[in-house]
Amino acid sequence: MQIPIRHPRFEGQNLSVQTAGLFRGARVLHYGNPVEKRKGRYAVRTNRGERVLIQLKGNLLDPIPKVIFGNETIVLARPLIWYE
Repeated sequence: MQIPIRHPRFEGQNLSVQTAGLFRGARVLHYGNPVEKRKGRYAVRTNRGERVLIQLKGNLLDPIPKVIFGNETIVLARPLIWYE
């Protein structure tokens, strides 16, 4: 499943997160292509050409991670409640 990342710095770009599968973790996609992961972070360029490091923060039971770049955190979907 692909979930788009909506942020003003990446407006017009096709930036999304592919959720974790059975044998691999979640990853960042840029125009449908996987972004290379280095030291737990993904390097992506903004609309202005600035390089931003994106980190995915997951939860063991929740397949949809939070997206962190710099000091900003984007929640793609509400977290699961304990009984879900």
